[in-house]
Amino acid sequence: MRTRLGCLSHKSDSYNDFTAILPDKPNRALKRLSTEEATRWADSFDVLLSHKYGLAAFRAFLKTEFSEENLEFWLACEDFKKTRSAAKLASKAQRIFEEFIDVQAPREVNIDFQTRELTRRNVQEPSLSCFDQAQGKVHSLMEKDSQFLTSALPQDLPHLSQAFKSFYKGQGGVTAFHTFLKTEFSEENLDFWLACEDFKKTRSKTKLASKANRIFEEFVQSEAPREVNIDHETREITRKNLSGATSTCFNEAQAKTRTLMEKDSYPRFLKSASYQDMTKQATSRGISKRSHT
Repeated sequence: MRTRLGCLSHKSDSYNDFTAILPDKPNRALKRLSTEEATRWADSFDVLLSHKYGLAAFRAFLKTEFSEENLEFWLACEDFKKTRSAAKLASKAQRIFEEFIDVQAPREVNIDFQTRELTRRNVQEPSLSCFDQAQGKVHSLMEKDSQFLTSALPQDLPHLSQAFKSFYKGQGGVTAFHTFLKTEFSEENLDFWLACEDFKKTRSKTKLASKANRIFEEFVQSEAPREVNIDHETREITRKNLSGATSTCFNEAQAKTRTLMEKDSYPRFLKSASYQDMTKQATSRGISKRSHT
């Protein structure tokens, strides 16, 4: 994904390669976007959203990721807040809810069950702030994506996607990552991923069914005690898969959770003090072993 916005870190006076993520006929002014303007987007997601070219670039990128509904919902909320007519407020609120928030909405955004239900209640007596919590959640999701795309990570860090594939195979790495996730109160994502890995090793059909139900009830179903953040469609596909449980019935949900960790918490972990300490200790041990050989 970083290559799609690689032009953001290109050290030139203008972004001649910016068209790689834009529609077929981009605005000429956008192609002359200055380095100084674009680099400010990495400093603040709100700066990106307030810049018309930043907004255009981000929307074009989201289209390549098939997730432009997040930005469209955010923009719809911003427009909604400008509504002055009480009659229009109610009809606008209903349209936004039906298009973006409701279960199986045509452009459903990825928010948790509690936020969806809170918004549903708010829409019954609409005010300018009735979408604030849902908009805030979507804003946070987009902000994490934009930081991952526009921030220049230190060059000596491994390529994130490849590193993540290797990292979760090492027990020491998984333990360190799990400890880090606990500090962010999001260890359920890794615990679910590990539960799925263990589930795939099950050979008994009887145990397969009971394990599948336990995992679904703990992590996947709405309001599960350790509910992971997946969309309604993935949740329902997983629910249907349980009726004839196989070792692959959690594959789609597991992949969504892994992608979330890879884009979100794993890059932060690589920058954390705990990761830096771990690499220093590993380096020290390596030096010590070499000195005794």
